[in-house]
Amino acid sequence: MSFIGKELILVKLGGSLITAKNKPYKAKPAIIRRLAKEIKAGWKKGVYFLIAHGSGSFGHTSAAKYQTADGIKKKKDVFGLAVVQQDAFQINSLVNKIFIEEGLPILSFVPSSFTLAHGKKLKRIFIEPIIQALKVGALPLVFGDVILDEKNGCCIFSGETTLDNLIAPLTSASYKITKIIQAGMTDGVYDERGETIPVITPNSLHHFKKAIGSSQATDVTGGMLHKVEESLEIASKRGIETVIINGSLANRLRKAILGKIIQGTLITSQVSIALVDGSDQVVGYREKYATHQNPVPLHRAVSVIILDKNGQRMLLQKRAGGKPTWPLFWSNASCTHPLRGESYQAAAERRLKEEMGIITRLKEVFKFTYKAKYNETWGEHELDTVFIGRYSGEVRPDPSEATAFKWVELKKLIREIKKTPELYTPWFKIILKKLELH
Repeated sequence: MSFIGKELILVKLGGSLITAKNKPYKAKPAIIRRLAKEIKAGWKKGVYFLIAHGSGSFGHTSAAKYQTADGIKKKKDVFGLAVVQQDAFQINSLVNKIFIEEGLPILSFVPSSFTLAHGKKLKRIFIEPIIQALKVGALPLVFGDVILDEKNGCCIFSGETTLDNLIAPLTSASYKITKIIQAGMTDGVYDERGETIPVITPNSLHHFKKAIGSSQATDVTGGMLHKVEESLEIASKRGIETVIINGSLANRLRKAILGKIIQGTLITSQVSIALVDGSDQVVGYREKYATHQNPVPLHRAVSVIILDKNGQRMLLQKRAGGKPTWPLFWSNASCTHPLRGESYQAAAERRLKEEMGIITRLKEVFKFTYKAKYNETWGEHELDTVFIGRYSGEVRPDPSEATAFKWVELKKLIREIKKTPELYTPWFKIILKKLELH
């Protein structure tokens, strides 16, 4: 008999969160206990979980020493395999003990005992005991572990990999994974300026890939970039979003579990944008493409105007042909929608860099509301916040966003728009008229 519903939240507690990652074999019991309390707060409200944790300075230290991730090549590697598993057991035993002390019905499952790999990829998984644990109301706990591999002898599956491996069979057993929460030591994923990237999608990853890199401490599972790439694969294949949060800060995990907006990075295959009323108060969120289908609801937008250093020329882009609204029309330097939890300023700076490869100081100048119909299917209805900046350096447009760009003298631009207004986007023409008043 099942004592729970069919919805689950998957929670991954990072190895650097629960261990001192640069100090071999040193755990953080106080943080583990607080995390248990925050999970319990959700559990008491009827939320059920499948929990994973990293091995941190336990498993990663010995795995690096014995190069376990590379497989079994020599006889001593078999001993290394045993040592790494023992170290992973050690931190799992501590996490299990503390969670039980906090009143959570935790049952640990050892990935090496229910998983078989071939060439570092999952070949077979035996999930029935985990499903049975869920049916009786227990909370399964898995962890980063060594995995026997038919081709390489052994490999290592991170906590994220094991969670991913469990999603398909859980879905087949009629469980709905509502979201994945990865709790680590950072306020999400950082860009090159050390600021949190609010949302990462498959289309935006290449803008941040170099900046993301990997964590500084020893991590045989690949660090932050590995986490992001695996989360994107889950989002694309399964439609399940991941949020990366700072679990070292009290109540962040609890708020994420309960669906409250907190600082962090959302990893998703889709972009949702804010629907607003006339006073710019959020009334809901909707997927970006669905938002732009007629009748279009009022939603937040950002437009960026770039002038050269002398303020005599304006940068224009020709919108990519694949865009559903106003493809191949000339427009301002960049346009976007603030993502969930993202400020107008951050959205303007982000999109200017993504579309045109430009980083420069931007100033908000005004807001306006407009509505325009492109065709019977697509349109716009935006509360548009306009920013302006100056720049005279290299322009590096993303071809998926802009097929061309040009610098145009302001007086010439006004003449061209009067002569051929049908070549320009409707919002850009409105912005130009309003700029003459500022």
